[in-house]
Amino acid sequence: MLNKIVDEKILPIGWNSSYPPKLDELCNWNKCDLLLEASGSVLSCGHGYHIECFKKLHEKCLHCYKYLCDGIRHNCKIFPLDMKFDNIKEDSNEDLEEQTNLQESNIDEAVSMNEDINNKLVEALKSLRLCQ
Repeated sequence: MLNKIVDEKILPIGWNSSYPPKLDELCNWNKCDLLLEASGSVLSCGHGYHIECFKKLHEKCLHCYKYLCDGIRHNCKIFPLDMKFDNIKEDSNEDLEEQTNLQESNIDEAVSMNEDINNKLVEALKSLRLCQ
């Protein structure tokens, strides 16, 4: 053993998915019924597939595809909540009258910019149909 600790973040994406690559078999498809001798290859994500299995999967790694889609859905849900939390923080800082007077125009401008950015993001996500 090398006695080294490796951060999973620097490994190929397959190692971060809920189904890490198999080291003792070529094909990572759970419905594979081909013999071990069938030809295939390992993808850049770390998962391996027989050529026939990969074609049946529409030439994409289902494990990594699920991992990425779940991450996108999670971020789509968190983003609007994070925007609301930022607005709550701004409201609590308005207790001091001097700060309010000095920052009033800046806060109005920042809020309108945040709303504009949020609307543009929502429109872009809807066009991708990932968050519906």
